[in-house]
Amino acid sequence: MDKDLSAGTGTGTGTGGRGDGDRGGDSRGDGDGGGEGRGDKGRESRWEKDTMTVEIAFALVTGAVLAVLVFAATAALSDARTGAIAGALAGVWRVVRVLRRFDRGRGLGR
Repeated sequence: MDKDLSAGTGTGTGTGGRGDGDRGGDSRGDGDGGGEGRGDKGRESRWEKDTMTVEIAFALVTGAVLAVLVFAATAALSDARTGAIAGALAGVWRVVRVLRRFDRGRGLGR
């Protein structure tokens, strides 16, 4: 037990270090860091998955910002209940719009 496990033994056991099993990507495949050997059968590259993650985060953040703005404006003009409903609808509309536009762009090869 005198060995330092943080130096990376190359065993890939996950006990620390940068062994074979601790690369962050798959050691097989086309070199894009995708996980062809991890169950996705090569459908999407790592880059495409990262792009989807960013687009989902963008949709959620902009939807939340829009919901807050619509809530504040509507609540100032009428009551809080109407503002909450309008804000929720605007936020959901924004999320759906962004994700549908992204999906259409993927279908066109962008």
